[in-house]
Amino acid sequence: VGITEEWDLTVCLWHRMFAAGTPWWAACAAPQFLNTRPGRAGPGPSRAYNTTPLGGFRDVDDGALYEAGVRIFRGNLARYNATWAACEPCFRRARGEG
Repeated sequence: VGITEEWDLTVCLWHRMFAAGTPWWAACAAPQFLNTRPGRAGPGPSRAYNTTPLGGFRDVDDGALYEAGVRIFRGNLARYNATWAACEPCFRRARGEG
């Protein structure tokens, strides 16, 4: 499970979970960290969607599913030690620094 709002850690976690035979960070690459689906609002902090037309509607089932995904994601971060500090080799590799 990956979380869009935590994309950098999601990429790192994937490498930590599935790397085989090489250093786990060896395949980290810059394109994996790009936002290839920025939406109509474009990239940046103002990219939140206008939810006004929903009139305050919240999908309870969708919220529960999302929260379950977040719990799985957080558990896997801990299980595979995918912290910001531990992921630094992957981030450096993607920046072309190593």
